[in-house]
Amino acid sequence: MAIELPLEAIRTIPPLVLIPFFLMWFGRGPRAQFSILALYCFFMLTINTLEAINNVRPSRLNFALTLGASRGQIFRTVVLPSIVPELTGGIRVAIGTSWGIQVVAELMGTPWGIGKVFELSRAFQALDLIIIGIIWITILAVITDLTFLSLAKYITRWAPRVS
Repeated sequence: MAIELPLEAIRTIPPLVLIPFFLMWFGRGPRAQFSILALYCFFMLTINTLEAINNVRPSRLNFALTLGASRGQIFRTVVLPSIVPELTGGIRVAIGTSWGIQVVAELMGTPWGIGKVFELSRAFQALDLIIIGIIWITILAVITDLTFLSLAKYITRWAPRVS
């Protein structure tokens, strides 16, 4: 609880508000983009991880304690395997959100990228380029999501799935 409240307060700040600060601090380039992406993905995944840990069944923890497991053993053998399936959902959301934040960061002042193409297309009223850009981002986002999903299914192949 002590960790969640400050994280939740900072996480609620919209990326559009922080992007100009990141551009000033890190310059116009990939460092600013990566920093804003890392910050927001960190917040999403931290909140998701804390919630997943809170959802570990107490009976599993009690069984491990009954068998004489140490705190480290409980974390490695009970908590981590219990939270991995929940974390995959949070990671998928973070990946999807990061595509949007990336484009917005590029729109806000980086010298290259798909956001810069959108900005120039808007200036020349080239709606066809904007539509192609949206389709391109959608294709890349779907490929990224499907790649991660197949990796997650492999990693969590032991977890029961509802089809």
